[in-house]
Amino acid sequence: MDFKSKRIYVELCLDYALSYSQSELSSAFSKTVNRICKRDQSDELANKKPILIQHSPFEKELSPTNIEDGLWFFFCNRSTLTWSELSFVDYYINLKNEMLKCYVPFRNISDESYRDMMRLRVYQDSMNIIAGRKLDGKSKRKYSMIQRTLWNLKESQIPTL
Repeated sequence: MDFKSKRIYVELCLDYALSYSQSELSSAFSKTVNRICKRDQSDELANKKPILIQHSPFEKELSPTNIEDGLWFFFCNRSTLTWSELSFVDYYINLKNEMLKCYVPFRNISDESYRDMMRLRVYQDSMNIIAGRKLDGKSKRKYSMIQRTLWNLKESQIPTL
């Protein structure tokens, strides 16, 4: 992935959706999570109790303190609700800033892990496209089995996992 790309984020996700099956993207997602956890998990954060966040008298949230739980918390509980019309590089900067604000363990990890986390977001959104989520961004392209077949017949350049 080119992390300085000015290409629209939705277009990149669509390329991944057309290039790979849902099982391939899911496998790449799991491998990336494992790679991040092996790289950045420190023993001092591994077994801490969750942080209680009190939003209001009736609303509480437990924020996990280890990287693996944090990734699950951030990616599995927070689906992309709208497709951004931002470029890939701007979307990456926004995601990184949101993760830094989100919780404590993300503040001490390497830039390489943030790049892997952006890969997680691309894989997740690509799987959502395959599952039928509508594209609302600037893209004039769309996902369908016909488009996927045409993509494969044209032998377009496949983005790397």
